[in-house]
Amino acid sequence: MVRPIPAAEPPDGAAGKEADLDEILDEMGWGRFQCLHCALMAYVWFVGALQTLFMVFAKPGLRAELHIESSHTSALNSLFFVGMLVGAPVWGAASDRLGRRRAFNIVMVLYVACSFAEVVAPSYAAFAAARLVLGFLQAGQGLISFVLCVELFSASRSATVGFVVAVAFSAGIVTLSLVAAATDAASHWRLYAAVLFALELPVLLFLGWLVESPRWLLSRRGAEAAARVLRRVAAANRQQERPLRPPQAGGGGAGGEGEGLAALLRGPKVRQRLLLMVVQWCVVSFVYYGLSFNVGNLSESVHLNNALSGLVEVPGYGGSTLLADRYGRRPLLAGCLLGAGVACLVAALPLPTAAITFAAMMGKLAASGAFNVAYFYGAELFPTSVRTAAIGACSLAARVGGIVAPQALLLVPVAGTAAVMAIFGAASLASGLVALSLPETLHRPLPDTVADIDPPGDAPPGSRRWSGCCPTRHAQLLDRRAVASASSGVEVGVGGRAEGCGAHEGGAPQPPLDPGLEAEEDAMGVPTVYGVPISRSLGVERRGCNNNTKI
Repeated sequence: MVRPIPAAEPPDGAAGKEADLDEILDEMGWGRFQCLHCALMAYVWFVGALQTLFMVFAKPGLRAELHIESSHTSALNSLFFVGMLVGAPVWGAASDRLGRRRAFNIVMVLYVACSFAEVVAPSYAAFAAARLVLGFLQAGQGLISFVLCVELFSASRSATVGFVVAVAFSAGIVTLSLVAAATDAASHWRLYAAVLFALELPVLLFLGWLVESPRWLLSRRGAEAAARVLRRVAAANRQQERPLRPPQAGGGGAGGEGEGLAALLRGPKVRQRLLLMVVQWCVVSFVYYGLSFNVGNLSESVHLNNALSGLVEVPGYGGSTLLADRYGRRPLLAGCLLGAGVACLVAALPLPTAAITFAAMMGKLAASGAFNVAYFYGAELFPTSVRTAAIGACSLAARVGGIVAPQALLLVPVAGTAAVMAIFGAASLASGLVALSLPETLHRPLPDTVADIDPPGDAPPGSRRWSGCCPTRHAQLLDRRAVASASSGVEVGVGGRAEGCGAHEGGAPQPPLDPGLEAEEDAMGVPTVYGVPISRSLGVERRGCNNNTKI
């Protein structure tokens, strides 16, 4: 159970003063409200694990009752992930447009209804349709619940939140073995499915209690809407309320509704992040689910192997969470993937069964750590306005890995378990090397909009020049040219001409600047003239002009 942790006290004299959202959430800490909220989202992941790995134990009973072949049961596994493949971008975009809470409520009602349809399915076609739709809803259930949970905490606590929900998923895997053994799932798969359906019902009781993400509200509806949620949380925690500082212009406030998945593809930096994370999620999912579905090929005790598979995830999640705040997200993700690759390659060697099982479990441990890091790392890499859309795209890639994993196991009768383990190992090693190209997010604030990562007026990479031609802005620069002259001891001369761009009235030409004067960049990438920053202090615009006069 998640217990309340004392919140950080506001600095002396800060009580009652405006603060930004991350400051307020950091001061709230793990209050009672956040703990209950996180526990509910963790339970959602718990029941999600039951349905995701449902087929591990149901295959014999399904084959006997529905008169199907082994290839059909493998197809059922892949169908579930096909549904997740489609559902990830759909629910990601729905969550960004409708809000986290509303989208989550829709998903969970449909999820429970579809789970009941799975229990009473009269034929293979009906059961396959139920699994397909469940996969579609599972994508939204896991994605939205995670984002809804993370966004109620400060960025510094995202790793801990990821650990809590990931451990709940592991607990679901272990519980699945217990339920399967208690209901004799191999012979009574409908009873097995009915118990899982019953475990999902409690979630419906708490849907009305949930609150909307304050980050989403701040990004889409403005500071007042977010402040209402913060007041409710503070009251439930019996904490002193601090006024929310409205976001600065362009910093993400009401009016961010135009951003969607397309915005992720426009900016070069955010696009690179998306493409790299897509690779990570695809490979992590392929290896993770491949090892999960392969437990029956390690030894004859499938119940024990599945339980061990779930238990080894706990140190994987715990270790990755603890180390993420010490060594950073990027090296840890790469290290987990490289470790999983080495373990899988060892399991491909001609070793005793016990040694192969141990190596496979170590690979599952490392893959679990990588999956854990990928979730909260992905949440930190992308801005609030498109966070669920971005994670939805990554989740879509993960479903591709999940679809391929059961099909890869069809190679076991032909090429043996060693060949499949070698494939898992090679894929994991390659992905670990790719992960080193991602940026680090440790101790950095969460971005609110795409502009926080890719400012609209940024010069192309490698460019050393900087344009700004509006007459008003030129006048401001000329009014302050003495600053540059005094700092450098060199008189900033004028010459040439700076034509108006039509953005301002009063079109009298402004005194021109030296046409040969170029803006350099300091160590932080800020444009300067004679060492004096000009990008923000002088308020010179970077966009909206047709003239490319150099400063």
